[in-house]
Amino acid sequence: MATALQTAERRDVGRSPEACAAARRWVREVTQAWQCPDDQAADVALVLTELAANAMQHALPPCRAVLELRDDRTVVVTVLDGGPAPTALPQRDADEHGRGLTLVGGLSTDSGRRSAAPPFRVGAYAAVPVPAALMADVRSR
Repeated sequence: MATALQTAERRDVGRSPEACAAARRWVREVTQAWQCPDDQAADVALVLTELAANAMQHALPPCRAVLELRDDRTVVVTVLDGGPAPTALPQRDADEHGRGLTLVGGLSTDSGRRSAAPPFRVGAYAAVPVPAALMADVRSR
């Protein structure tokens, strides 16, 4: 991920049940402004939702989402959190959980975790490819 950054957007993510839906709406607004095709915008929204849901389930607050449009035709989705929670929230139904990171891996060219600056401790990231046609310089917008 050593490619040049074109632009970035940040948003704090709450821990309420509505937080992921609000984050998806924000992703749609940002990716529309970046002229990202609907298919790739949906991929970015799904990746953000999965990373944010993991942070809500397994990490301490605060939680912040970052979208970065990079020169290598990727949108890097990062969710920063306060580090591992002493105990994770209980899972409701095992059939509905445990596939999020598999989805993230399937939609991204790179993903992982890295340390973050305070007040955050950890950042989970995924690089989602976007078509070359999108790569008009968005800095002038």
